Amino acid sequence: MRNVFYLAVFLISAVFSPYVWAVKVNSIYKAEVFVATQSAQDKARAVKDGMAEVLTKVSGNLQILDNPALQASLSHADTFAQEYSYASPKTAPKDTPYLLTIRYDSQGINRLLREAGSPIWGQNRPLILLWLAYESPTHPLDIVDSSTGDNQSLIENSAKLRGIPIIFPVMDVTEMGQVTANDIANKTIPTIQQASKRYDSNAILLGQVTQTKSDLTSHWELISDADKWDWDVTGKNLQEVYANAINHVADTLAGRYAVVVSEGVSSQLTLKVSGIKQEADLMQVMRYLQHLTPVADVLLDSVNGDEVILNVSLHGNKQAFIQAVSIGKNLVPVTAKDHQDDVLLYQWTQ
Repeated sequence: MRNVFYLAVFLISAVFSPYVWAVKVNSIYKAEVFVATQSAQDKARAVKDGMAEVLTKVSGNLQILDNPALQASLSHADTFAQEYSYASPKTAPKDTPYLLTIRYDSQGINRLLREAGSPIWGQNRPLILLWLAYESPTHPLDIVDSSTGDNQSLIENSAKLRGIPIIFPVMDVTEMGQVTANDIANKTIPTIQQASKRYDSNAILLGQVTQTKSDLTSHWELISDADKWDWDVTGKNLQEVYANAINHVADTLAGRYAVVVSEGVSSQLTLKVSGIKQEADLMQVMRYLQHLTPVADVLLDSVNGDEVILNVSLHGNKQAFIQAVSIGKNLVPVTAKDHQDDVLLYQWTQ
């Protein structure tokens, strides 16, 4: 545990926006692959493996390469690679001492997925706060916090492969008086939700992992707004358990937020947004909307007091747009009587 308020945030090279409250995961178009040498042959293999990883992250689909067209694209993966860099990390496996980082062409990857009819999960992704209780014969039931440790590293590595932004609680003096490992084991949800408010996460993931001399079991529950999902996850070792758990989380969220987008504009809708008190608010709203995966373009129609009318062109459909907007916390849907059905109402909050 740590009494110092140090937020060791795993964001996969992500960037927080003060107005979005979701995480922009820049690294979904990047892969890191260990290689034995810096030869052209090893590089070619790594570029192919890295592109398979990127296609999985961007689509949110672990079986994406079952698509013959996407599988075939790996044969010319080098045409999608834009940047390369080698490093020699101290933690590299003995037989593969070099880490090759490859950044791929985001527009080319997105185009490839669109042409294959595959969903695309954009860079704006829900931030997940993980409350994990772990116990083993040599480790009493305790909460895995934000300080560096084997459990944390294994989870971060698995989340990185799926483009999932995860943070751990800091477990400072305040939190140690609020939440115990038994609260996680017993799923005392109100207590955990109260302690989670300081993090402004989009979802909460509860995990309980029990390791004995002969067995390894775990139970997980993902909570996002009013929705809940839970899984019993097993594995031969901790790495496999955590990878399986993160895959469940990624598959669930991708099913909610990844959308099939068309090459051109397929639909349009109108937004009425209130709470726009200054020009900076308007610019933030338009910038946020323009970065959503289903959005092709955003145009200002009119301004009336603190309300603005925006015309939004979409690659996808209306429901895909609503789901994409729901990741953030600053555009809040509003219900009102006697309004046009074809106009979506939102309140801009800070």
